[in-house]
Amino acid sequence: MIKAPASLDGKTILITGGGSGIGRETGLIAASRGARVILADIDAGKASAVAAGIGSESAAFGLGVDVTNSADVARMMAEVEAKSGSIDGLVCAAGLTGDATLLAECTDETWNSVVGVNLTGMFFTIRAAIPLLLKAGGGSIVNLSSVAGLVAVPNQVQYIASKFGVIGLTKSAAIDYAPQGIRANAVCPGGTRTPMLAGWVEADPDRERFLAAGHPIGRIAEPAEIAEAILWLISDASSFVTGAVLPVDGGLTIP
Repeated sequence: MIKAPASLDGKTILITGGGSGIGRETGLIAASRGARVILADIDAGKASAVAAGIGSESAAFGLGVDVTNSADVARMMAEVEAKSGSIDGLVCAAGLTGDATLLAECTDETWNSVVGVNLTGMFFTIRAAIPLLLKAGGGSIVNLSSVAGLVAVPNQVQYIASKFGVIGLTKSAAIDYAPQGIRANAVCPGGTRTPMLAGWVEADPDRERFLAAGHPIGRIAEPAEIAEAILWLISDASSFVTGAVLPVDGGLTIP
């Protein structure tokens, strides 16, 4: 028998990178299952537009935040606390890839921008969110890593280092806060049809066919497929899961 998706009724979920891609899709699905959704994004307009599409502020609201700036993250979290009191779930989906480059040719700017968002920004966000999760009596953190956090690919040193780091950060949060009822897990998507991927594919349509062929399942993912895995980890259905690293990659990392 196929079970209904886990309910998120009554949960308040904060999502960074919530203005587009996987973060946006996670917010839309979470709201459809009863959660109050807070969408934070570097582009406040995009976050607010997604929230407006969900409904009133009691159901969703959008915020601007630069996750690479710890003071701005603290400001954003204070606003979340003022409007919601606490949160039950945190999804860290803000991310960048950066230009393809050999390690020895990776500039300080490329390294700092990608690692700044993907890893340091995630650290700032989790650190600031923990008091609000504790205030709720515990909760669930889900961090977006990547298959590039499990296996290396050429010419993406900044992205690979950041996504491997996300897994270490996730495990650290899991072990530090398990006694206080906070779970932390990482999701590692394979190729996914997001705006970030779209530009790369549009430059050469053969790229999607090449990318799809690398997945044993024979295609790339839709954002909703990644969001479903994220929301299972946010929900109480995964109550005994913490410190896990879940590939959602169509079998890409099987070999």
